[in-house]
Amino acid sequence: MSEKEILDKIEKSAAQEKIPESIEPEQIKRKLKENQKNKVKRRSGITYYGAVAAAALVLVIGAAGGIHAVTGGGFQAVAHHLHSVQEQTKTAEQTNQIS
Repeated sequence: MSEKEILDKIEKSAAQEKIPESIEPEQIKRKLKENQKNKVKRRSGITYYGAVAAAALVLVIGAAGGIHAVTGGGFQAVAHHLHSVQEQTKTAEQTNQIS
């Protein structure tokens, strides 16, 4: 049997086989497009949550900086302020007991 005869036999045999719909070129193209759309959606979700996390971090740092600026610095100033509020509360309670 020659090479041409073998190729003809293979061709005839293949022509009789039915190609499943799931692997037809149109179906493959459709699936590829769907996957590309899904990847874009996932990326935008990650980008969105990353931006939200960054904004929250900026807010926390800004608030900490604002507290630092208002109190004049550090935890000692906050502790001093808390202590003075406690003293004022005690004084008010004592005043109400006397009255």
